[in-house]
Amino acid sequence: MNEKNIYIKNGQRLSDVYSIIESNTILCKFLTGIGATHLEITAPRHSILIEPNIPPIKGKCANPQYKSYNLFGVIQKVSIDDVSNYLDKTLRSKKYIKILTTPESFSKVKAAFEDCGIDLYSTCFLLMDECHKFIQDVDYRENITLPVDDFFCFNNKAFVSATPIIPSDPRFDEQRFTFVKVMPNYIKGRPLTEVYHFPDKATEELYKDMTTTVGIPLTELNHEKLKVTQIYTNNVLEAVKKWIKIKENKDEANTTSHPFCFFINSTNIIYQLIEKLGIQDRSTVFCAEKSVKKLQELGFKNAFEDWSVEHINTYMFFTSRFFTALDIEMDVAPHLIFVSAPIVANSTMIDPVTDVRQSIGRFRNGIMDAAHIAHVSKDAFPDRSIDEIKEYITAMGGAYNAIKVLYEDATNEIVKEAYKSAMDALPYNRFIRNGQKDYFAIDNFIHQEIVRSCYHSQANLSDRYAAAGCFETCWMEKFYFQYNDSERLSLHQEGKSKREIRMEIVAILDKLSKEEDSEAKKSQLAELRQKDAFIVDAYTLIGKEEIEQCKYYPKRIREAIILRKKNGAEVVQLIKNSFTVNQRYTLKYIKNELNRIYKDLNIQGEKRVTAQAIKDYFIVDDKVKLNKQKAMLIIAAKV
Repeated sequence: MNEKNIYIKNGQRLSDVYSIIESNTILCKFLTGIGATHLEITAPRHSILIEPNIPPIKGKCANPQYKSYNLFGVIQKVSIDDVSNYLDKTLRSKKYIKILTTPESFSKVKAAFEDCGIDLYSTCFLLMDECHKFIQDVDYRENITLPVDDFFCFNNKAFVSATPIIPSDPRFDEQRFTFVKVMPNYIKGRPLTEVYHFPDKATEELYKDMTTTVGIPLTELNHEKLKVTQIYTNNVLEAVKKWIKIKENKDEANTTSHPFCFFINSTNIIYQLIEKLGIQDRSTVFCAEKSVKKLQELGFKNAFEDWSVEHINTYMFFTSRFFTALDIEMDVAPHLIFVSAPIVANSTMIDPVTDVRQSIGRFRNGIMDAAHIAHVSKDAFPDRSIDEIKEYITAMGGAYNAIKVLYEDATNEIVKEAYKSAMDALPYNRFIRNGQKDYFAIDNFIHQEIVRSCYHSQANLSDRYAAAGCFETCWMEKFYFQYNDSERLSLHQEGKSKREIRMEIVAILDKLSKEEDSEAKKSQLAELRQKDAFIVDAYTLIGKEEIEQCKYYPKRIREAIILRKKNGAEVVQLIKNSFTVNQRYTLKYIKNELNRIYKDLNIQGEKRVTAQAIKDYFIVDDKVKLNKQKAMLIIAAKV
């Protein structure tokens, strides 16, 4: 692929150095927020801009800056007729077509052009914005690449991103695309291999087309490297709580107040955090429509599909649809916290090269600081080089092609059907679309495996930050706790018996008992109590050894608890207050008094309490009478 460098000075916009986006280019602007989308919106030509997510479409269409540019957003609720009416009105008024659409809604745009008798491919310039998302998201958004085949049919088209993942589709080379790099020229003339640290061959291979002399992409903010604190933990919820406390204490010491913005691609984890922190009234969640409804069903009402300054709160949570192409303008610089809990949810694996860099770039007025809280695990995630990943893909393809040959050569229909079933079950099918190799799916798998490898170890994730070339690690923190994410996940695993869960809780409680009292310990105990208050109370009263002697049978545990309570100091003291040595008491009085004391202390046994229970506390003579009624003489205390 041909390459072209464009250098940009401090404070310049893309339009200052690049008059119009050229056709058949992959525009890598490196810096976010320098106006690539703006350049196309204002370009004197008909344009279709495909945005991977809805928020930037709504944001651009609502921006007063673009009021005169005839923008029209095509999302789920917009019909083909709506697009046709827009086209008819636009052409009659002799304005430029400026359509912003999601990949999934592009088919409606295409149908509307056909209905209006307009040749889509020769009339409009097609810009696929944030092009890395078309590779990054294809594993869970199958339809995100639907416009790709159409993309190559346009006479004039381009890919653009600040963090591109170089596509392997051969059509880019066949149509002679140029890789256009917009680089800061603060320091220039040095090879990329000198200014970038490639942690492994996988990353170097991913960026092989950029190993030429370029400027150094220092940063989007004040032209210094972005500072990100890397926090490694085994309990993400507790680590977030601890980090927030550190930041709030610092704000208080400086008599300032800064909101918190979290980037977490899991509404389940977001909800758990909000509940655990007790910040429901001070939180706002920005997520997709389905997630908004899900949170509302859980009783959380402050969730929205669209970013708005009206919804600014002390704690704001963003899912992945807000990681790119959105302008967030806040008067007060926020604390940013990226949260990766892949042990609990794979979707939270955040890529420093793309996700972190893009998300920081959303804040047009800057940020206070940024931290990435991550749970890494050598046991859960493999450490694969790009050669190993490609070898794996090749092996999958070999298995697929071998069975495909057998299928195509089979003459017996039953045998043919068997081969077809086997072929359809192979994992390589994820790389086939419409009978052809899907290069975007392959690129997605490679990128996905590279990111998964990041979460194999602290060193791997740190190397990935270094590979981005624009980060400076302020410092690293390690927040480790006795109760970890793996144990939490295990406790909530479906199919486990009550006994298995209680055994795990007791094991965790035994570890916590060896830890000094702290806010984290109190929080973890409260969480375990919420899961199973009975076994937590049992551990507190009778301990692990006695619970195991009871073989975790609830009835035996309750009996042991009652016995322990009956022998407790508080019970003994009350009974000694009610009964005096060398005094006689009727059996009726003894029974009623013991029941009153047990009731007051919430001691409820499965057996009916009788007057004979007094013998647990005193040596008595039960052969006496009082006022002709059966009685007992208290001789001496036993306890």
